[in-house]
Amino acid sequence: MKNYKLIIVSVFLAFISFTMAQTGQLQTVPLNQTNQPSQQVQIASNPAISQSPLETQWFGVSTGFPLSINMHYGLDNIITQDLDLRFNGSLLAGSFSPLQMILGIGVDLLYNFDNPDDPQLGVYAGGGLGGVVYIGATTTLPFNIDIHGVVGAEYRFTEYGVFGEVNVGNAYANNFGLGAALRLGFNYHFQ
Repeated sequence: MKNYKLIIVSVFLAFISFTMAQTGQLQTVPLNQTNQPSQQVQIASNPAISQSPLETQWFGVSTGFPLSINMHYGLDNIITQDLDLRFNGSLLAGSFSPLQMILGIGVDLLYNFDNPDDPQLGVYAGGGLGGVVYIGATTTLPFNIDIHGVVGAEYRFTEYGVFGEVNVGNAYANNFGLGAALRLGFNYHFQ
């Protein structure tokens, strides 16, 4: 029963993130107040992270608990303003005797919350899907699938940033159960 509750919470977080991106995040400003006041353009109000319009992608590296090496590639504003898509890859030492490595891949949909008090500090939340393959596995099924939620924050120094995040999710193929991960790392934002 716990598995279904976590799925519902994860889907709910992803839905809330998408809904918040669709409502109330844009303001209308006249394009030319003197000649054509009826023409208008939409601009984002209070972007969560101060960034150049050319910075539309990012690459990052992180580590954390459980001990792993994680890399990700992200696309800003993929569906709408403040809604980002991130692809993840990770390598984790599952055990050393016998040697077992865990290779993971995943995708996250992340919503950036506005922070007018400190535009360099971005807070984000969302959810995603992931999968892992056990290399050198001694289990009956050498893979796992998970649904997870993500909450994190990034502090930007120009195009570079440092971040920390928490992932909470549930595995579904080989090892049913709730799991969590903490990550610390850095991002490089580029066009």
